[in-house]
Amino acid sequence: MKQPFDIPGDLDTPVSAFMKLAGFAPHFLLESVEGGERVGRYSFIGFGDALTVRLDRDGLTIGTERRPVPRTGAELLGGLREALSRTPTPEPGIPGVPLAGGIVGYAAYDVVRFFERLPTAAGKEPD
Repeated sequence: MKQPFDIPGDLDTPVSAFMKLAGFAPHFLLESVEGGERVGRYSFIGFGDALTVRLDRDGLTIGTERRPVPRTGAELLGGLREALSRTPTPEPGIPGVPLAGGIVGYAAYDVVRFFERLPTAAGKEPD
C-alpha cells in the first residue's frame, strides 16, 4: 500500500481532486465536517482496490473466496472483521489523522435485515 500524503489545498477542492481520478477505478472520496461547518476537517481520496468484499443472494465473497450467505448478523460482522484484518495498513500512521486504513464501500438498505426484523416487501429481489 502506498503511504498517505498531504496535497496542498490552495488550488484544488477535494471534489475537483476526486474528479481528476475519474480514470482510476474504483475510487472514493470521504469528507468529515464538524459542527455543521461547510469546510471538512479531513478529506480522504483513494483509488484502486486492495480487497473486494461483496454480499449478494449467492453468498459472501472476500477477495476470491466465496462463502455461503451469512445466516446471522454475527456471521456477517465476522466476515467483515476478517476482511478488515486482510486490508493493508500504512505504516507509520500519520499523527493526528484518525483514519489510517480500513474498508470503504457501501451497503444497501436490506443489509439491516441481518440485525433487525423487518416486514418482507412483495416483489422481485434486486441483484
